Parts: sequence; C-alpha cells; structure tokens
Amino acid sequence: SPMSKEPSGALKVTAPAFVTQTKLMEDFSRFASAYSKVDLDFHFSDRPSDVIRDGFDVAIRAGWLDDSDLMVRTIGHVDRFLVASPTYFASMPAPSNPADLESWQWIRFVMRADQTEMTSNDGQVVKVLGQSSVSVNSASALYEFSVRGLGLTTIPEHLACRGFDRGELVHVLPEWTIKPLGLHAIWPNQSSRENLTTLFVRFLAGEHA
Repeated sequence: SPMSKEPSGALKVTAPAFVTQTKLMEDFSRFASAYSKVDLDFHFSDRPSDVIRDGFDVAIRAGWLDDSDLMVRTIGHVDRFLVASPTYFASMPAPSNPADLESWQWIRFVMRADQTEMTSNDGQVVKVLGQSSVSVNSASALYEFSVRGLGLTTIPEHLACRGFDRGELVHVLPEWTIKPLGLHAIWPNQSSRENLTTLFVRFLAGEHA
C-alpha cells in the first residue's frame, strides 16, 4: 500500500489559540519528529474556521460540535477552573454554593454556553448564569480581564495555574468542579489526503488515550 513507505505530503491544521499552551503541542511536535517528510501548516486562532471552505485537512475543536457532516474523534480534554482576582473575590460575600454566584459579574467566552454547570464532591449539580457585561472570543483575554478584577470566569487549567502561581487569581468554590472541555479532531469525510489525516488523528488520539 502507498502508506507502507514513509508518509509524505502536506497537512493543514487549525486549532484554538489556547492549544499553544497545552500538552497537545507536545503531540504535534512528536508527530513532526516522527514523520519528518510531512509538511505541517498550523493555524492557531480562536475564530472558528470552516474546515472545508478554508481548506483545512484537520481542525481541533474544544467543547461542543456542530459540524455534523464531518468525521470526528475525541483526542483528549482540558480541565477548567472557576477563578477571580483576589480583589474581586474579597469584594463579594463569601460563596458556599454556585447559586451564591448569581449576583457576581461573569466574563463570558462567546463560543460557550452562558450557563455554567458545576458539580459538588457528592454529585450535586447546580447551573449558574450570573451577571455579565463583558464577553470575549479568546481564552487569554478571559485571563487578562479576570486578573484585572472584572469578575469571575472559567479558564483552562494551564491559565488558571499561572494565575494561582502569580497570586493574580484565586480558585472560587474549589470543592465544585466544572465539566472538562472535550478536545476533538474533525476532518472532511472525502479528503484528498485521507491517509495522512487519519494517521495524524490516530497519533493524537493514541497520545491522549
């Protein structure tokens, strides 16, 4: 078969910008090293792209999926934390339950649901909406606005830990968890580079198994 010799060709991949700060970069690097004859063209952007129209072979998506006509494989997940600046946290009544956060300002991510579902250690589930006057389309902007005291937000683990380490953010209701963000690879069913695409997706899925 043509794939029995060393894979070669080109792959055009799109992924959310925050992926550059996650362990997926390690997997991308390992693939590039393992398959040195494959030319990889990565586009990191928080603006969702149209896989087919924009000519991508593979797209990495975080969260829910609406591209029902495309092939999909889950390749991992990103844990998320509810955070706020120490100043904003101190300015509000101490919360004991997510329902207490309804009166708080939330910084929203435009591509996610407005409500945040939180689960307690004993399995209780509470959905909270909160107040919001600021929304953004970038995970790093969520971080920067929350550090500046504009309110609560939900951010990926690597950003939250950076904030905790620097003393710029506190973990709000740490005994409650937020559902992790699924990471999925999606690609066109009829791809001219189907073999390469499948090889890439399988590699990512294997690294995250």
